[in-house]
Amino acid sequence: MSKHISVLYDFIDDQFVPMKYVVYLGAGFINWDKNNSMYIPVEAHFRLQEPDDFTSDVVSMSISYDELLRHHEKPNSFGINLALVKKRVEKAGGDVWSIEQFILLISDIEEVMQAPLLSERIRQVYKEKHAKE
Repeated sequence: MSKHISVLYDFIDDQFVPMKYVVYLGAGFINWDKNNSMYIPVEAHFRLQEPDDFTSDVVSMSISYDELLRHHEKPNSFGINLALVKKRVEKAGGDVWSIEQFILLISDIEEVMQAPLLSERIRQVYKEKHAKE
């Protein structure tokens, strides 16, 4: 399976609300010994998924706000501090090499980016998808 991104969304008070950003990489995709961070562009392709359709039988790691990064040379991207993730996993006795996907809150990503760029893009994709139906 190749890497891909899913956005989990729900409806709250009949309003479309993007909730979680799931980045599937596959075990061993990240070289944890060499990489301290990874960046994901806001423009990255993703698929929309309702929470009821999301089932995960892969090893997942929730990424906290404190593990997110901004880079002044990558204004339309957000990063994950892999060194902090590795430290947290190893402290808990886990194995980073088995992590297959990251799960992030959309609200955390937008707070780090200090802009609602991601939600705006997700809403646009949702509208385009449902305009065709």
